[in-house]
Amino acid sequence: MKDFNQSLAIDQRARGTITVLDYTLLTGKTITVNATTITEGVNFTAATSNNATATSIASAIDAIALVNAAAVGAVVTVIADASGTTANSYAFTTNAAVGALTMSGATLAGGVAAQYSDVFDMSDVEELKNLEIVQFLEAISGTSTPTVTSTPQYSMDKVNWFDHTTSFASGFTVINTPQKLDLDFTALFCRIKHVASGTNCVATVKTSMLAK
Repeated sequence: MKDFNQSLAIDQRARGTITVLDYTLLTGKTITVNATTITEGVNFTAATSNNATATSIASAIDAIALVNAAAVGAVVTVIADASGTTANSYAFTTNAAVGALTMSGATLAGGVAAQYSDVFDMSDVEELKNLEIVQFLEAISGTSTPTVTSTPQYSMDKVNWFDHTTSFASGFTVINTPQKLDLDFTALFCRIKHVASGTNCVATVKTSMLAK
């Protein structure tokens, strides 16, 4: 027999950062997030300090549909509401000079379609026949019914992965509510694919596996 245990943080949303370097150079300048442009003097105010200006920018961006924003010091972090890759194409630009502010990229980035547990290597388990998987949420937050849907995958070479025909009965929505799978299993490697849904879904998933 051989066991596996992992707690995995789930956050599949695209994001970007804005760093205010010199607020005095931002008069009348614009910032575009996705298809919406905000303008200094209209939607946000460049005044007092870099930190105060970042707070004003974050408030204006937070009002834009499909994203949210918050400032810490002079840095504004912008995060897509939805998990997945769609927001990786959201425009993230400014007409301000480099000395006024910097942006992390021309688009938001880092959104992923799924996250995966570490690989459970069972190649040293003699006469492997069964894999028991127990999984539950240690934490979850978000709106619009945040859910993590998890699917066991198997491989013989850690390169080509396939969904197992047996999966969890439902998505995970409530903390500390375990689901268990007993699988006929002869592959050498297993991992769990996690897909988040809902608005601003952030979670921690606990997975335990026992090969025997």
